[in-house]
Amino acid sequence: MSFERVGKLMARKALFVFAHQDDEHAYVIRMRDLVSEGWKVHVIWRTDGARLVPFETRKGESVSAMRMIRLDERNLHFLGYPDGNSVFCQENS
Repeated sequence: MSFERVGKLMARKALFVFAHQDDEHAYVIRMRDLVSEGWKVHVIWRTDGARLVPFETRKGESVSAMRMIRLDERNLHFLGYPDGNSVFCQENS
């Protein structure tokens, strides 16, 4: 099924979820195309990506890249979990 057909069925909304900042580079062309076609695009980054570079730097780079494709900044979501700690265990009570 084409993205166009899926868009008509799903009210033209898309959600991209990435582990950390800069992972979006592989999808930026697709996101740009969806935005230009009028889709409501949201992006979530799960970790702070701050293992080697401060979080605010990584976040700023991603926000700048998303501005370049005209993605609404209100649709960018940074969860901020520590980088390298994406598996969480819960102790049995």
